[in-house]
Amino acid sequence: MPQTTDTLARLQETLTRAFRERRPITLKSALLRNAGEEKLELIVDRLFRELGQTEMTGPAYAAIRELVQNASKANLKRVLFDDLHVNPNDRQNYHEGMDVFRRRLTQTRLSEHAKLIQSRGLYFTISFHYTADVLCVSVRNPFVLFPAEEMRVREKFTQSNGADNLYEYYQRYGDSVEGAGMGIAMVQILLHQAGFSHRSFSIFSDLIRQHTVARIILPLTPEYVLPRDRFAREAQRRNIPADQLREEMRRGFVQFPVLRPTIEMSEWYSGK
Repeated sequence: MPQTTDTLARLQETLTRAFRERRPITLKSALLRNAGEEKLELIVDRLFRELGQTEMTGPAYAAIRELVQNASKANLKRVLFDDLHVNPNDRQNYHEGMDVFRRRLTQTRLSEHAKLIQSRGLYFTISFHYTADVLCVSVRNPFVLFPAEEMRVREKFTQSNGADNLYEYYQRYGDSVEGAGMGIAMVQILLHQAGFSHRSFSIFSDLIRQHTVARIILPLTPEYVLPRDRFAREAQRRNIPADQLREEMRRGFVQFPVLRPTIEMSEWYSGK
């Protein structure tokens, strides 16, 4: 159902206040339906106008919407796996669960599962943190990645890093598992064509909060250095392996904040 004029007007007022006070913006949902998409589109449009980066609005919205749709599917996957008592560490059992998941996605609309997802408390959040130098968009699910998912995410990031378009990617790497990794490839290609580094996009398990996070960090000035680039420089400066520096991050000995207030980073999987 389309948003009412009053609802959109209230959202506009809320955004105006948030921008004036430089406060983060967060949405919470179990599923992004039409009303939620209207809100998300309005937020993205207002945000980029506020930041003076209107040329980025279209690609950024398409990328963010893709991450949100993936978050919705991830919630449904957890519900189905729970109901089927799938053991994600058992390779055969995991693939059997994935067969059921794929059939559910093709046989019915995701929106038909909204009440079931909500009943399990599986809400995701979309957060926008920003300064004059950088915009960080994070989509969080309230669970960490399964081991098989971690491996697949690594693989799809590596494959999509060199792709120039979705058709080329699909021809080389397309398969039938969870959308053929097209979501990761689409976001990577959109960001690349908009002039951003592939390091701007990551998917990782936040081991502190036990969340899965899909994050896009968009530098708005040439001076801003991405956290992953700062990480690489620090590992090189100290002449230590990347895994050792990651362990120090997990234990709280070192941080590479995206911006203030600090957004914790525990681990990432976004290729090299």
